[in-house]
Amino acid sequence: MRNRKLNIYKRKDGRYEGRAYHAAGGKYKSVYGKTEKEAAEKLLDYLNENEHGKTKARCRRYFNDLLDEWFCTLNIKESSLCCYKTKIENHIRPYFTGLKYENTDETVVQAFIRSLRAKGLSSKYIGDIISIVKTFAKWARKTYHYENRIAGITAPRVVHEPISLLSDEEQRRLCDHIKNHPDTYNIGIYITLNTGVRIGELCALKWNDIDLDNKVLHVTKTAQRIPCNTGKRKSSVRITSPKTASSVRDIPLTDFLVEYLKQYAGRKDYYVLSGTSRIVEPRAMTYCFKRTLKEAGLPSVKFHSLRHLFSTNCLQAGFDIKTLSEILGHSNAATTLKIYVHSSMERKRECMSLLKPAA
Repeated sequence: MRNRKLNIYKRKDGRYEGRAYHAAGGKYKSVYGKTEKEAAEKLLDYLNENEHGKTKARCRRYFNDLLDEWFCTLNIKESSLCCYKTKIENHIRPYFTGLKYENTDETVVQAFIRSLRAKGLSSKYIGDIISIVKTFAKWARKTYHYENRIAGITAPRVVHEPISLLSDEEQRRLCDHIKNHPDTYNIGIYITLNTGVRIGELCALKWNDIDLDNKVLHVTKTAQRIPCNTGKRKSSVRITSPKTASSVRDIPLTDFLVEYLKQYAGRKDYYVLSGTSRIVEPRAMTYCFKRTLKEAGLPSVKFHSLRHLFSTNCLQAGFDIKTLSEILGHSNAATTLKIYVHSSMERKRECMSLLKPAA
């Protein structure tokens, strides 16, 4: 399909190609993307940078001054804005103080990355910081046509550590302990174990979000601690919209979970974890989960491992990836398959037993 505003075509190989005439060279420039949107963005970037052969604008402003202007234009969730601000104030601003934007190139940013490594920061956290810097540079290019000299920078490769999961036997022991000690926190653990909700979503869950008659759990909000600059408190717990648009979802409930919850259902306007109008923050829920594991004589694992455990159990029960992805609130099934699916040794043995001797 051709884009009417930009010269973009879909190629026979499935990719999209955007073309623009370069007056100075007298030739056409092609850019490529997996989607039409990606190709359009690359083509617009090229047009903004080159202006059909004109020289790129130089920026004599200080890096941090331009950064402040960009930050004021952001229209994102409050939690994301606070995360951006924390990284900018603690790492980006101190390093780039006194540096002109036009002098910021890949060499400078590579040195910046080395300084972050020297602080002992994780590759994931460093990657988030570099992502902010690159997004800012793209904005400067599109807004003022300033040359983007750091476009080729890549963030450090993130190596995901293996997630420790409870074995089948340990799951049974956990469920037995929960049923024998039905306090509000253990009820929350059982909900996560059987729905895969995130810890923030669980903390924000009220009884009116659980429709026991129609057997549906409505996920519409999340709880998280956000830094704040007002009063004596450095942070506060806020109820916000979920992580992504895909995270707003309805999760069908199993009959056994519905029967379990009917025994302990509280007032519709009360939070599930506290049994009152008081919210329990994620950090407190994490402590309670560790206490439950200790009381049940189980190894220490992260609360988030329950979400991984739910995903693995679903696949082993025969769920298709697309259905599981929507239940988990992922924007695409690739995330589900890549991060949230684990195969136990028992399952590997079952699969290997399917092999027959070579003829």
